Amino acid sequence: GLTIIGEPERCLALFKQLYENSPSDFGLPSISNMLFMALGSELLPETLVSTLSAHFDRLAKDFISDLPVSPPLKQRLEVNEKPLMVVTSSDLRQHPVGRFWLPIARQLRSRFRLIHVAGNTRDEDHIRTELRALSDEWWPLEAPEIVSMARKIRELSPSFLLDLGGHTADNHPVLLSHRLATVQATYLGFFGPTYASCCDWWIIDEVLNRWVGSSYPGAEKVWSLPGPSLCYVPELHGLPEVGSIEYQQPRTLVFGSFNHTRKLSCSSQRRFGAVMSANPDALLKFRSHSFHDPAVRRRFLIRFQDNGIAPHQLQPLPYAPSYADAISDYGRIHLHFDTFPVSGTTTTLDSLAMGIPVLTSPTPYYAGVISSAILEHAGLADHICTDPAHLPSHARRLAERYRTAEARRSLAYQVRQSPICDAQLMPRMFVDQL
Repeated sequence: GLTIIGEPERCLALFKQLYENSPSDFGLPSISNMLFMALGSELLPETLVSTLSAHFDRLAKDFISDLPVSPPLKQRLEVNEKPLMVVTSSDLRQHPVGRFWLPIARQLRSRFRLIHVAGNTRDEDHIRTELRALSDEWWPLEAPEIVSMARKIRELSPSFLLDLGGHTADNHPVLLSHRLATVQATYLGFFGPTYASCCDWWIIDEVLNRWVGSSYPGAEKVWSLPGPSLCYVPELHGLPEVGSIEYQQPRTLVFGSFNHTRKLSCSSQRRFGAVMSANPDALLKFRSHSFHDPAVRRRFLIRFQDNGIAPHQLQPLPYAPSYADAISDYGRIHLHFDTFPVSGTTTTLDSLAMGIPVLTSPTPYYAGVISSAILEHAGLADHICTDPAHLPSHARRLAERYRTAEARRSLAYQVRQSPICDAQLMPRMFVDQL
């Protein structure tokens, strides 16, 4: 409830108080949730993260015990041998993780034998159907089966175990606390390292590493990809062709915010307020599926006004009845506000690929710098505002630059032709790196 109303800091503080009073009451899921919140903080609480990760590792070792002994590494490799890769995630489906992973999975079959270990077993959709078809084996995973699944993976002695979930909901980072494969890594689904004792690598890219390389003491090592660490294929994310996008051209500038309310923190609200106060002729159109609850919508209307936004500048959009309707809302705005300290990822890419610039101000942590990395990979580094004090003027300048429909359509073409939207180049680079 606290995260839905944009109070993640308060939520973490309450959990921290409970944890310090009685750490023995906390199990693996609760500690994983606290790590998720901690790594999305404005300032990383390093002591708390160290305590939680050590506690998680102890519980994980007790939770999965008596694993089969792993066989020794083979001394001779066969020519053209395909290594066995096991990929674990609860989001191998119609979900941002599934949509980002699918272009890579399409390339993996030529170089690896591939087993997907998939949670959320009841979900069926076209993304899951294709991923299953690309797999040599598909292993559904329910939470009570974690121990037996760990033993099953270890018995195969795979060359590589890749986790796509980290400490996000419904995932199982407990597997990374055990040596199940020769090489183990985490990638994509979590906005930080896992701190797991048997995770060898956290896979990001060189741009991200430049921002966050020294931000996580005690975490697993970073593997920096030479190109973008995300592959965004607009068709997989339900975006229309650029030529069919309808752009509104109102007389006044229109800013937008379409991220989830859990990212609309107090810091985000203050930054939005500063921009809108400095641009009194502009409007703010905002939407989130949590606004389906009128009490949540009313709370944010009040908070925005408390932060200096005039009532006539606020235009909440109705709950989008379909994904296509939600995407079409980008045509209503000139500029999308990023959130802080947890920025957008899919929302940022959706906005850019629809021709709408994104105003972001980075932090030294993955959660707060991923939008900046996306902008840089798309050739839009000048969109990044490194000094929050300059956000009001930067917002005005960007919105004026893309005021016309022609300018926004040109941006959509530019982004879709950039390396981050290359459905062949990035996956080939990723597979080569593996």
